[in-house]
Amino acid sequence: MALHDIEGYFRNYDKKSYEVFTQKGAEPSWPTVAAFEAQIGFHFPDEFREFAVHPLGVLYMAVREQLWPRARAYDVGLFWSFLYGLMVYSLSSRAPDWLQISSAWRQMSDDGYPQFVPFLKIVSDPDPYCFTRDQKIII
Repeated sequence: MALHDIEGYFRNYDKKSYEVFTQKGAEPSWPTVAAFEAQIGFHFPDEFREFAVHPLGVLYMAVREQLWPRARAYDVGLFWSFLYGLMVYSLSSRAPDWLQISSAWRQMSDDGYPQFVPFLKIVSDPDPYCFTRDQKIII
């Protein structure tokens, strides 16, 4: 899906059903993207680089709790019933730490996987989507 198609969707999404947070007004610069790429030792795919500096370059989208109740401690249910949202990590210094791609990458590195850079995560799924050095996506 092209970036303008995604942007078009977010101009008209159902605000009564979804909570959405973007980096609009706090987009990182191209030098910020390049500096992080130097830190991780490889370039992101071109499509992600373009997305990273776009107002949607950080994205948190979740179904509102009234429509999709959140699990409580020790709840048991079907796996999909806990997956109420998604987030795309950001290079913006103004994004909260839990949405920072650098924080997610440091955690992966601390866990022994510095060659994987998380960029997308389904809320409540323990496995993020990651880029590899050869620009492949793994889960």
